[in-house]
Amino acid sequence: MKNSSLDYSNDVHICELSTEAQELVTKIRMAVDYGQQVVLLCKPSIESILVTTALTYYANVKSNCLRLCLEDRCQPQLDEVLLGPLDGLQDLGLVQRLLVQLQRNYDKPARYFVAYACSYDDPSMPQAVYEWIRMVLQCKKQSRSMLAAPQSEAFLNFVRKGRNECEHARQFIRMSKMEDGSYFARFSCKANVLPLVASYFAGRLRTENFAIVDPKHSVVISHIAGDTRCSITLLDKALLQELLQAKHLSDEERYIRDMWKMFYKKIGFSGRNQLERGYDLRTSWVPKRFWSNLHELEP
Repeated sequence: MKNSSLDYSNDVHICELSTEAQELVTKIRMAVDYGQQVVLLCKPSIESILVTTALTYYANVKSNCLRLCLEDRCQPQLDEVLLGPLDGLQDLGLVQRLLVQLQRNYDKPARYFVAYACSYDDPSMPQAVYEWIRMVLQCKKQSRSMLAAPQSEAFLNFVRKGRNECEHARQFIRMSKMEDGSYFARFSCKANVLPLVASYFAGRLRTENFAIVDPKHSVVISHIAGDTRCSITLLDKALLQELLQAKHLSDEERYIRDMWKMFYKKIGFSGRNQLERGYDLRTSWVPKRFWSNLHELEP
């Protein structure tokens, strides 16, 4: 065990960090010096995960001395000490530098891979991202061909899952026309994908005002007619509930929904209810977790 009176506060390598980040680096080093296993808690955002990963280099500790875990999904083991989390927003320079290094060593897809993986909701996701980043920065360009490595396999699994959830969002988000003439939708899935698909909907609905809310991740993307981009906002619980309750359907939207329900009912097989296989491909192509957003199944 090293001397507990060691002072890391004057280390020149961490002076560029925010005060909160510097304190976390110091705590990591001291915990490792005491022989403790460290769990670094992260918020479920790419900024928090990448900043926390970058700080492990400033702390100058071996990768097997710590692991990363989501703040609200952590199950600590014996002899582990919990540290963090950082929101990542005070040290965005670290995020950019880390992404540049990854792109330099792994090529351009690295930036998108990290975004897809970090969006996915899974307790083991931060550790998979962390181990893959460590591998890429250690093996450099050789990491591109290391697809069979355990780090690559775990990381690319989350990349595929995040990308699939983005595709689900593009396919299954249903817009409804509101009384004020704008369009509104609510959509939740297994990943925080609205920030990743915002540009897609801004392009498709360029001339419309619309908002899409993800109640699970407390995120809303909003668009003003004519803009080329959407605004992305993180909501607190009170504002989220207010937004969800303030929207009222237009008469036109109610009429269109009734017509669609009647059409859907007429083309179905008699004697089969809405949960049984009928004249549609819903049971094959639409996962059941998205059926609550299908207007034709509403009573």
